[in-house]
Amino acid sequence: MNAVIGNYATLAVNIPDFTRYARRPLDIYVQVIAIPLMFTLIAFMGIVVTSADPGNVLYWDPLSFIDQWDNRAAAFFAAFAFAIATLGTNISANSLSAANDFAILFPRYVNIRRRSLLCAIIGDWVCVPWLVLANALSFFNVMS
Repeated sequence: MNAVIGNYATLAVNIPDFTRYARRPLDIYVQVIAIPLMFTLIAFMGIVVTSADPGNVLYWDPLSFIDQWDNRAAAFFAAFAFAIATLGTNISANSLSAANDFAILFPRYVNIRRRSLLCAIIGDWVCVPWLVLANALSFFNVMS
């Protein structure tokens, strides 16, 4: 099921964490429209930009497309925008939900900053993700 819905699964699983702070109960239904619309729009923009290359080479990786630019400043700002977007997406989609789960442990002593720090320490250092991605065998062992 997760392979079919792909990128939607991450945000769909985290919807209760994001809607916990909604002002009204009906505020959560905007995500039913917004998530598929935004994913479709962004995928469409990627396809249009990729197919707009005047040469015969189709770049499906945006960073390799940016690498072909002669203007270093434009390439820097485009790569910087990709870095900020990746960090923002991963921090909001992954650390917020884990931080909310850590709030159940010690709600009196653990605020949102401490929860995010605890998530970063456990997720980045205790789980050693660089060893998980070191080779295909370790990756498949973790996934199984």
